[in-house]
Amino acid sequence: SYLHCQWASVEDLEKDKRIQQKIKRFKSKQGQNKFLSEIEDDLFNPDYVEVDRIMDFARSTDDRGEPVTHYLVKWCSLPYEDSTWELRQNIDQAKIEEFEKLMSREPETERVERPPADDWKKSESSREYRNNNKLREYQLE
Repeated sequence: SYLHCQWASVEDLEKDKRIQQKIKRFKSKQGQNKFLSEIEDDLFNPDYVEVDRIMDFARSTDDRGEPVTHYLVKWCSLPYEDSTWELRQNIDQAKIEEFEKLMSREPETERVERPPADDWKKSESSREYRNNNKLREYQLE
């Protein structure tokens, strides 16, 4: 996620053996996207670090054996495919409480008992459905 992006110094970049390839690739992409720099000076959208909603959670243990909770975060203005797993301490507590409240709800389902097989009757004909459709013979059983 963009939450973990950071600025790097020239010294940090020079430690990477592949830095020249990365700079070359970056410059070629910038050349292809010249129109973006003309349209907008600031390409970073601040919504990218704002939690839209929490979709799931997972509990595990870290290297020291201590319990760790990760949350699957949907970020504002980003598609679902860009959702990321984030540590509890990196997420707004209000969003976590909202997720836990949602998860604690009991589903409102009413189970209908299935009638015994002796009560089943084969339909001789089908009612008419949308666009004059009807059930086929094998569907009437």
